[in-house]
Amino acid sequence: MQPDDPVIVADNLQADIQLMRLQNIQSRMDEITDLFQKELDHLKQWKERRLEVLQNQYDFFSHSLENWLSANQAKSVNLPHGIVAFRKQPLRVEILDEDMVISQTPFIRIRKSPDKSAILKHYKQTGEILPGTDIIQPDPKFTVKLHPKG
Repeated sequence: MQPDDPVIVADNLQADIQLMRLQNIQSRMDEITDLFQKELDHLKQWKERRLEVLQNQYDFFSHSLENWLSANQAKSVNLPHGIVAFRKQPLRVEILDEDMVISQTPFIRIRKSPDKSAILKHYKQTGEILPGTDIIQPDPKFTVKLHPKG
């Protein structure tokens, strides 16, 4: 059955039969979605456990190399399988009290963007479409709300 070849619905009984069919299809789709989500959760937990073990091993060996480089008082060493190095990091700002910083006006940023809700309100009040805008009236959307089984 294709959506292009709709079943003719002639009365309330036939419409209700279609709703029962939709409920059955929706129920099967929900089962598939639930199973899919359970499998995803299972795989995610498996991945996290496996990666945690490997990350701990990686951190252990990385820390050993860091200690070795520090003990040799070197900034970097180029080896056949990679480079170990201490690199300077750029300065960064950490905001400890946002309100205090905002009160110092040269240190705030204001972003400008069109206020769509104000433009729509203006259109509804005046009927005027502002230059650089367009008012879109979408086609009505067909919806079906199924009642719970039972």
